[in-house]
Amino acid sequence: MRDYTYSNTHRRNHAGRSGHSVSSGQEWLHNLLFYILPFIVINGLIFFLVTTKPKCELVIGEDHDYLSTEIKLDIKSFLPTKDLTVTLDSEPLELEQVKKNSYKAVITKNGALDISVKSANGMTASIYEYVGILDDNPPSLNNSVVEDGILTFTIEDSQSGVNFDAIYATDSMGITIYPTSIDKATGTITFPIDSDGLTIYTSDLSGNQGQTTVTPQSASDGSSENSGGSDSGSETTLQTN
Repeated sequence: MRDYTYSNTHRRNHAGRSGHSVSSGQEWLHNLLFYILPFIVINGLIFFLVTTKPKCELVIGEDHDYLSTEIKLDIKSFLPTKDLTVTLDSEPLELEQVKKNSYKAVITKNGALDISVKSANGMTASIYEYVGILDDNPPSLNNSVVEDGILTFTIEDSQSGVNFDAIYATDSMGITIYPTSIDKATGTITFPIDSDGLTIYTSDLSGNQGQTTVTPQSASDGSSENSGGSDSGSETTLQTN
């Protein structure tokens, strides 16, 4: 009888401890599912939304006869775009929206392309790219030599090429003079020249024009002074003195 009572009491005590252990396990699982995990997920989501940055993908296309090119801009962001600024040499560049978060624009001159995208959370992304594939410089004159009243020089344009049909000069009286010979293979040009010199006008196949003043003395010295550059259709003066 004594052994039975001890055994029965032992089983009750053991069942009580097991029940307490099961209750503690259920409470821990309840806290994990309904408090800890939601806290981690919600705060992680808030952190992501606050710190996520937009991403930009810029593609600069091939030039079209060295006169223009097209850029394509794709914005990837989980949040709406709040502000988009695109400038070329600090001047606003007009964009055409192709589809949501996708834009394109036509560029007709070389320059520094600066893109800034701001997301709805205030985070920004920037791209800086220099566009230099377009031809916006006139041909260059080199190796000027005067001998027996004949000016000889070479001309080159590394992009669109020289428009040899557009080469002419004016003398000190303003009279138009055309080359006495043109060697397109070597880019060698000759002009008759007097002591007052010539102003030579050149153009490339993109329409960039330039002018160079040459005298017999400057050709002998081999000196030249570049007074600036120009866009298509404008004039560049390369003063040789």
